[in-house]
Amino acid sequence: MLAHLILAAGSSSRLGREKQLLPYAGVSLIEFVVKESLQLTDTETFVVLGYNRAVIANQILDYDIHIITNANWQKGMGSSICCGVDFINQKKTAYEGVLISLVDQPLLDHKYLNHLIELYIQNDRDMVATRYPETLGVPAIFSKNYFEQLLKLKGAGGAKKLLNTNKIIPSLDPGSLFFDIDTEEDYENLMTSKGLSKK
Repeated sequence: MLAHLILAAGSSSRLGREKQLLPYAGVSLIEFVVKESLQLTDTETFVVLGYNRAVIANQILDYDIHIITNANWQKGMGSSICCGVDFINQKKTAYEGVLISLVDQPLLDHKYLNHLIELYIQNDRDMVATRYPETLGVPAIFSKNYFEQLLKLKGAGGAKKLLNTNKIIPSLDPGSLFFDIDTEEDYENLMTSKGLSKK
């Protein structure tokens, strides 16, 4: 079994409001991403929250997931990964590895993530990742052999440095599915392209 760690602790400073609460496909973005996670094969869902935790957590309290609080969310994505993996390590379940993804990439849905899981299983490697034009990034899967290194991550770069120390790892190209919501313009473009209402 894999632990699926969704990183959703940031304050969305470039957007100017909580991206976790943005309307998307009839629900909030955080709820949409959680619902997608619950459709994954042989996984358990963990969500790392930080900024405005109580309000955001209220969106997903009814789901069978684990909500983790990162009190040091301002220190960047690395601190959220460290916080999440530490929590996962304390569970009695012996997870084979951790799938790490972001709350602001809704197009990388359960179908894409299941393809990533299949790649991980087929290749029997300690890491698989998403391939971007000049780098490897998340969503990515790390075997339990990398938990100790994940616990040492710091700063805003998250797991990118760890992934890119060895670019000869299995990876998926997301193609047109790659879309980060960082600004209001990003959100507008996404909703327009999908024909979705912002209500």
